[in-house]
Amino acid sequence: MFDIVTCEPEARVVEMAYNTVIHGTSRIVPNPLNNYRFIALGATQTEGNGGNDRSTLVMVGHGDVNGLSGHGNWTAYQEQIGEGILANEYTQVYIVACNTGAEECGKLFGYRNWADTVKAAFPTATVWASATAVNAATLEGTWQQM
Repeated sequence: MFDIVTCEPEARVVEMAYNTVIHGTSRIVPNPLNNYRFIALGATQTEGNGGNDRSTLVMVGHGDVNGLSGHGNWTAYQEQIGEGILANEYTQVYIVACNTGAEECGKLFGYRNWADTVKAAFPTATVWASATAVNAATLEGTWQQM
């Protein structure tokens, strides 16, 4: 599966970031090649084969020192998504955290706090998070493997 998930589908900067993923215009996140599932607040839209031959999860939202999209950990975020995201289904996980606060919050986000809860929930996956705010149009940031 190639799943793109968000709790903030109507936030302008978040929408720009997930559209960057959907259209495959980033050099950071793999191109879904028109085969993905877009999951937002319990609603799922499937394009093509849903990415059945892939195992990538992309989370998109506002990141700060307290978490992603206002959620302090992966479990709380997953509950709001409303879709069964199973850790053993993914080999790659990308946390696309668009910044709305100070630069320092990106450093805390990328290296600790929320990204660590994602790595704990997906222990066999390669988890990527940026140590700095992610540019919504390009997904450029200071990406680190967790």
